[in-house]
Amino acid sequence: MSRGIDVWLQWQYAIDKARTSVLRVAGGLGGEEDADEFAAYLGVKRSTLSTWLTKKRVPEGEAVRQLALVLGLEVYDWLGLERPDEDLYFLERHWNEFTDSQRRAIREYAGEHLDAKEAKRASRLLKAELAQTRSGSQKDNQADGGRVPPRGR
Repeated sequence: MSRGIDVWLQWQYAIDKARTSVLRVAGGLGGEEDADEFAAYLGVKRSTLSTWLTKKRVPEGEAVRQLALVLGLEVYDWLGLERPDEDLYFLERHWNEFTDSQRRAIREYAGEHLDAKEAKRASRLLKAELAQTRSGSQKDNQADGGRVPPRGR
């Protein structure tokens, strides 16, 4: 359930309009940013922004993630949704600011960590399987009275 996402977006729009107006006046450009520019800033169509502002629809799915990347995680709060992991959000929001070598280092680090985690998981599964196999063998021996089966000649 959303908690006034339309009001929050209108507030963000007003803040962005004020910020842009100040920048334009300072730069001698004059004029104000309109809804088309705000929609472009958000990465959505003007018609989509309009449906959100008029309460006809609320942002969902990928649109929520896109809004959060531009406006911040508060969009999740206003929509009554659980926030994503803040570390992952940080990396995604700033990914284009990293150099190629920094991105590669992050991927390699994550890959090494995941490989180590996967190796531990596989080791635990193997140990559990061996324990189950041994347990089954012990039960079989107990059922046979502890006798060792004869070897084939």
